[in-house]
Amino acid sequence: MLYEDITKPPYTVIFNKGTTARALWRAVTVLRIVDSALKSEQKTRAGKEQLIAIHGNRFVLHLVFQKLALEPGEDGDALDAVVIASQTFEMLEATIDNVLTHYQSAYPANLFKNASRCRDLSNRILAAGA
Repeated sequence: MLYEDITKPPYTVIFNKGTTARALWRAVTVLRIVDSALKSEQKTRAGKEQLIAIHGNRFVLHLVFQKLALEPGEDGDALDAVVIASQTFEMLEATIDNVLTHYQSAYPANLFKNASRCRDLSNRILAAGA
């Protein structure tokens, strides 16, 4: 659907005059670091925690992007893979804790497809300062 009509959203929201090559490359770099960190976590977890790490991968990525945007003093150029991996672990832990507390009966694959539940989880996690 992204490329269905490149003159309308969602394409124009992502790719517009304010979108720079540097910003896109930074986003791709963060995505790759988060994916790598999550793949490692998926191998060390079992049961529902593993399912959350698998099906919540884009949700955790969203949280990491939110944390990166909120970090004070960032010069906007340097990406520290260790810091991003650490934030990924922190956001995954917060996601697991919140899912097990507030949505314990929800199947992770369905939970992360539900926009209102994802919004609720995101608000809870970011408001807690995780």
